Amino acid sequence: MASSVEVNGLNMNGSPRKRPRILPRSETQSKVTVVLGAQWGDEGKGKVVDTLAETVDIVCRCQICIKKKIELNTKRAHLYCLGNGVVIHLPGLFDELEKNEKKGLKEWEDRLIISDRAHLVFDFHQQVDGLQEQENTQKGQSLGTTKKGIGPTYSSKATRNGIRIGELLGDFSQFSEKFQGLVTMYQRMFPSLTVDVESELAKYKSYAERVRPLVQDTVSYLDKAIKTGKRVLVEGANAAMLDIDFGTYPFVTSSNCSVGGVCTGLGLSPTKIGEVVGVVKAYTTRVGDGPFPTELLDDIGDCLQERGAEFGVTTKRKRRCGWLDIFLLQYTNMVNGYTALCLTKLDILDTLPEIKLGVAYKLKGKRIEYFPSTASDLAEVEVEYITLPGWKTSTENVRKFNDLPENAKKYVEKIEQLLSVPVIPRLNRNFTKMSVPTIDLTGGLKMPMLGYGTWQAKDEELEQAVEAALEAGYRHIDTAHVYENEKVIGKVLSRWFSSGKLNRGDIFLVTKLPPGGNRPESVQKYIKRSLEFLQVDYVDLYLVHVPFGFKDIEGDLHPVTPEGLINMDTTTDHVALWKAMEAQVDAGLTKSIGISNFNQKQIDRILQNARIPPSNLQIELHAYLQQKDLVQFCKKNKIVVTAYSPLGSPGLAKFMAQFGTKIDLPDILNNPVVRTIAAKHKKSEAQIVLRHAIQKEIVVIPKSTNPKRLRQNIDIFNFQLDEQDMEQLNGLDQGIRILNFNVFKGYVKGGTLSIVTLLV
Repeated sequence: MASSVEVNGLNMNGSPRKRPRILPRSETQSKVTVVLGAQWGDEGKGKVVDTLAETVDIVCRCQICIKKKIELNTKRAHLYCLGNGVVIHLPGLFDELEKNEKKGLKEWEDRLIISDRAHLVFDFHQQVDGLQEQENTQKGQSLGTTKKGIGPTYSSKATRNGIRIGELLGDFSQFSEKFQGLVTMYQRMFPSLTVDVESELAKYKSYAERVRPLVQDTVSYLDKAIKTGKRVLVEGANAAMLDIDFGTYPFVTSSNCSVGGVCTGLGLSPTKIGEVVGVVKAYTTRVGDGPFPTELLDDIGDCLQERGAEFGVTTKRKRRCGWLDIFLLQYTNMVNGYTALCLTKLDILDTLPEIKLGVAYKLKGKRIEYFPSTASDLAEVEVEYITLPGWKTSTENVRKFNDLPENAKKYVEKIEQLLSVPVIPRLNRNFTKMSVPTIDLTGGLKMPMLGYGTWQAKDEELEQAVEAALEAGYRHIDTAHVYENEKVIGKVLSRWFSSGKLNRGDIFLVTKLPPGGNRPESVQKYIKRSLEFLQVDYVDLYLVHVPFGFKDIEGDLHPVTPEGLINMDTTTDHVALWKAMEAQVDAGLTKSIGISNFNQKQIDRILQNARIPPSNLQIELHAYLQQKDLVQFCKKNKIVVTAYSPLGSPGLAKFMAQFGTKIDLPDILNNPVVRTIAAKHKKSEAQIVLRHAIQKEIVVIPKSTNPKRLRQNIDIFNFQLDEQDMEQLNGLDQGIRILNFNVFKGYVKGGTLSIVTLLV
C-alpha cells in the first residue's frame, strides 16, 4: 500500500510514523528568506538586508554583483556568499575589500564565499559596454546602461564563451587561451577596442592566488547549510521591472531579478524558499531610459526628487519620480509571490495635501488586465488613479505603525488592501518573526532562543494569545500534556498551516511527558495523544516533565489518594524511561528529547546510559536563581538550558494557592539594578531580564496572554547589554527558588514522601 503525506489536506507522500527516518523536506530544513526590489530598483533593499543580516547565518547574492559593496556585518559574523549567478569584476572586488579593511573590517577571508561557477567581468567587457551604448545612442536607442560590463559578460555566458572563476583557478594556459579568444572576438566586433593581453593575464595570474581560498562549490555548501538549519538571507539585485524576461524590455538588466533568479543563481530548489519580501518605495522612481506610466513631470515630481534625494547610486543620474503604481506591483507580485511588502520612504510624502495611487491601465481607450510586454505599448497606456488625502505631518521619526498619522495609516492599509499582501513599514509591524536567533541542539536542530510559554493559559484566552504570539513573530511554542491546553494550540496551528501562513517546519514545538507517563510502556501512549491534540505528526522537542512519577490513572493527570495526597509512583526508572524516549526519536514522533526539573546527578545518570543524549534541560531560572553550577554542567555536556520562569513566574502565586500555600514572590522587575539598566537602554524591565538570560545562551519562554506584552517580550534582539550590565545582573543571584515542590505530598507505604527529596 502506498504511503502518503498531507499537502493542503491531500495525502500525497510518506508519513513520519510509517517511515521513521525520512521526514518531509519542508519539515527538516530551514527556509530561505528572499528580499527583492518590487519596482525599478533603488527601493532601499540594502538597508532592509543590513538589518535582517544581524539575525542570519549566511547572506547571499544570486546575480549581477560586479564589485558588490562587501560591508560584512561586524555585529554578527555571518557568511557572505556570491552564487553562481553573479558576475564579478575581481579588481573592483578586491578594491572594495581593501577600502572596508581600512574602515575596520576584519577576518573577511573567513566570511566570504564565492561560487566556482560565477563568471568573470573583465575590463574589456566594460569597454565593450560603453561602445555598445555609444552605438545605441547614435541610433536614438539608448538603454541607459551603467557601463559596468554586466550586459557583455552575461552575453558571453549565454554564447558559452564566458570564463568562470573555476577556470581561472584551473589550468592557466587554458584560461589564457580562452581569454585571448574572447578578446579577439570583441576586437572583430569593435575594431577600436585595445587590450594589453599580456598585462591582463599577468594581473589575473596574481588574482587567481588571491581569490583561490574564497572559492568553492556554493550549491552543495548552501544545500547542507539549509538542511542543518542555518538561516539564509538572499539579497536580490536591481528589481522586478528590470528583469530581462519580465521587466520593461529592452530597458532592463541582463539577468533575472525576480524570484526565479534566486533558484538559478544559487542552485536552490523552489521548496527551500520561505519568505519573499518585496521592497517598495512609497512612490515610484526610475533611473535611465524606458517607459514610466505614473511619472510626474511637474512640481510634485520635482518635490519627490528633491525631498527623496533621488540620484542613482551607481550612475549619479537624477531619478525620475511618480505616483505609486499599484497595477505594476500587482504584476510583480504575480511573478514573485510576495509574502510581505516592506514600504520605505513614506516620509517623503509628508508635505503633500493629497496622494494618488495608479490602480489600472488603459490601452487605446480600453482597460487591460495584463501588463504590456512591449515598451511601445507601455509608453502609450493611460493610468487610472484613486486619490487619498495626505497627512501634512512629519513621519520622519516614527518607528511604529500605530504612531503614524491616521491618513498615513490609511495610505499603507489601502496599498495592503489593493495588493492582498501585508505591508510592513520597514523594520516594523510584526516583522520580528525574522529576528529571533537560534541555538544549536545536539543533532543539528535549531531552537529559537525565545519562545512562548503557555503554562496556566487555556481556552479562548489562550487561543487569542497564540494568535497574537504568531503574529508577533514567535516561532517556538512550549506546552505540556498536564497544561491541558494542547488542543487549543493545535487548533490555532492548524489554521495557520492550512491557510499557508506557516509551514510545519517554521514552528519549533515543545511538549512534555506527564508524571503519570513516567514508565517505559506509557511514553508512546502519551506522545501520540499529544500529537493528536496538537494536530501534528511530530514535535521538535519532547521532555520528561519531572523526574518523579504519578500513578497512571486514565483521565486523571493529578491523581490523589483517599487521604488527599498526590498518588505517587516510586518505581520510576530514569534509564529505562530514557530508552523509551529514544524510541520516540527513532519512530519519527519527535526530533529531539530532553528533561525538565532534573538535577545534575539525575542528568549524569542518563548521560552515562544514553544512546541519544538529552538536548535540553528546562528548569526554574531567573535573576534571583541563576543555577550557575547546573548551567555550566549542561554547557559542558552540550545540553541547552531553557528558563521556564525568566521573569520570576508572577503567575505562580495563583498556582500554589491551589495547594493551600501562600507565597510572597520576589519582585525581580522592580529591583533597582534592573530598573536602572532598563532606563539606560530605554527598554522595559522584563526586556532587560530576558536579554540577560539570552546573552548567557539560555533559552527563555516567558508567559503572557497580553498581546502588548507578547510584542514587548520578543523585541529584545536590537540591543546588547554591556559587560557592566551583565556583571550587575549576575550579582543578583540569591538562590531564591520560587517553585517549591514541597507543596506536593506523595503517599507511600509506611509514610509521606516529599517530592522535593527526589529532586536533590
